[in-house]
Amino acid sequence: ALTTLNLYWNDIGDIGAQSIAHALENNRTLTTLYLSRNRITNNGVQYFADALRRNITLSTLSLHENRIDQQIQNHMINILKTNTRVTIHW
Repeated sequence: ALTTLNLYWNDIGDIGAQSIAHALENNRTLTTLYLSRNRITNNGVQYFADALRRNITLSTLSLHENRIDQQIQNHMINILKTNTRVTIHW
C-alpha cells in the first residue's frame, strides 16, 4: 500500500488540492504527503482542513512554499488541536 506521496513542484493548485484532500478523507494507508511548491492558496488548504477532521492515518503534510497566509495557518493550528496525529510543515 502507498504510504508516502511526493508531489513536490507539480503545480496542482487549488483544484488538485481539492481532489487530493477528498481522497484523503477515507484513505487509511497514506502517512506522508509532500505538496510543497504547488501554488496552493488558502482556498486549497481549506480542503485539507476538512479532510484532516476525518483522516486518521496521515502524520505528515508538507505545504512548504505555497501561497498560504498566516490566517489559514492559524485555522489549521486550531484543527490540529483535535487531530494531534498530523504535523504540518509550512
